[in-house]
Amino acid sequence: MIRTSWRDSKFVRSETLLYLDYNECCDSGMVDNISKFLKELPPESLIRYPDLKKAYTSLQEFGLDPDAVLLTGGAEHAIRAIIDVHRDAWSIAYPWPTYGMLQVFADIFGLAELEVPYSSSFELDYDKLVEGEIIYLANPDCSTGTVVGEDVVRALCDSGNIVILDETYYPFGGNTLEYLLKEYDNMYIIRSFSKAYGVAGIRLGMILSNKENIKRLNLNSGLMIHEKLPEHFQLSPIRKEEQFSLVLKIMEPLPVFVLMKNIICLKRLLQCSPNLL
Repeated sequence: MIRTSWRDSKFVRSETLLYLDYNECCDSGMVDNISKFLKELPPESLIRYPDLKKAYTSLQEFGLDPDAVLLTGGAEHAIRAIIDVHRDAWSIAYPWPTYGMLQVFADIFGLAELEVPYSSSFELDYDKLVEGEIIYLANPDCSTGTVVGEDVVRALCDSGNIVILDETYYPFGGNTLEYLLKEYDNMYIIRSFSKAYGVAGIRLGMILSNKENIKRLNLNSGLMIHEKLPEHFQLSPIRKEEQFSLVLKIMEPLPVFVLMKNIICLKRLLQCSPNLL
């Protein structure tokens, strides 16, 4: 997979269409919360250089230890930062399909790619992931909605390999395994504001790990972020059952099965009427 230049793209985005492949949060209640936040943002926030001390200390209000967190430019920057500090690794293993940028970073850092495919019933042979020196696992996975149990993550961490657990989608229906960070020095958790918090445009994410790992990551991070942005934590993910039910109603003619509260899966069709798409 190659990341192409913006000049090579023939895609022109419309503001009136919903692009399902982007996985953007378009919940009306979330949009109202974000609009309120932006109206209260003082002009100085753009004029002045950011105060990182204020940004990190504000994380304490949400039960996070600032010394065990690295704010990043979205989940994408978080994954790259972790791979960068473990550049002595020769391979990365991950389920397939999953987040496409893993292939890009594998090429950048010269890592051998070990793709472990899901079965037709969305089951995964987790033992094969241990073959990679770096293991990436989204929980839940953005492509299949698969939720991984604590026992699986423990087994992967017990292998001694580097484990990256992407919890970008956990607010939609999974459970965080953040508490395992106290037990495993080889574990990193990634989170993002792009999906559940509906602010993909600000490119904000974070890495959770032990203090030594975060200190090492800080030496490689050039991210500057405004002190007010962590307040987006207060914009709790909004899941409106009536909106989800409406989507299912529209898709009734298609072979649909629900994996999670925000993930709908369609069985592949040989032929499909354009009127249904």
